[in-house]
Amino acid sequence: RAVVSGLVKDSSIPSLVGRRFLLTVEDNGDNSKEPDRLTWGLYAPTDKDWTPSDAEWEKDPGVGLTWWATDAEVRDDAGYAMPRDETVDEQTFALPAYAFVEFDNNAGDIVVRP
Repeated sequence: RAVVSGLVKDSSIPSLVGRRFLLTVEDNGDNSKEPDRLTWGLYAPTDKDWTPSDAEWEKDPGVGLTWWATDAEVRDDAGYAMPRDETVDEQTFALPAYAFVEFDNNAGDIVVRP
């Protein structure tokens, strides 16, 4: 299985330009009784028209800050930069999470190479 992601730069459907896409494929080998499979997704950018802040502060000094979140009980926890990037990409979903599309005619050969 492999996942690739990118940004739609040009399309015959103008509303797709600027959207993020994911293409997920499964190569079941040349001699497999199972056909190769694929699925895809198109994701619109998230519009944020508000800024989270503490309602008790007229001017919250923490707005716009970034920080590193880790588990204090795990010494080698790599942690995450916060706030997290919300871009949909090949790391967004685990491979088993994809539901592959069923086709009536399974023509073609998908080849996944490292």
